Amino acid sequence: MRFETNLARAILEGYLSEANCFLTERDYDFMFDAIRLLTFELGVRFFQDYLAGNVYFKVRHPEHSLHRAIVQFKLTESIETQESALRKIIADFQPILV
Repeated sequence: MRFETNLARAILEGYLSEANCFLTERDYDFMFDAIRLLTFELGVRFFQDYLAGNVYFKVRHPEHSLHRAIVQFKLTESIETQESALRKIIADFQPILV
């Protein structure tokens, strides 16, 4: 499992081309943290569902939510190892405020 920075660049380019009009400088400051946190949070939700007996997410087998959680945690780890590159991508799209 690896976070693809090229795909992230393309997604951010499209999103930020529309969102620049309402995002603040602080929003850009926290964008990396939000990307990392959302991935981790989804992993926690999958893991919690596995521990609760798969009552929230639809599963194909008893360990399905556990597998999903592990994938999200590995994706979080990949995001963390590429922090500098991802922060640079975010900065590339940040408008210059005067």
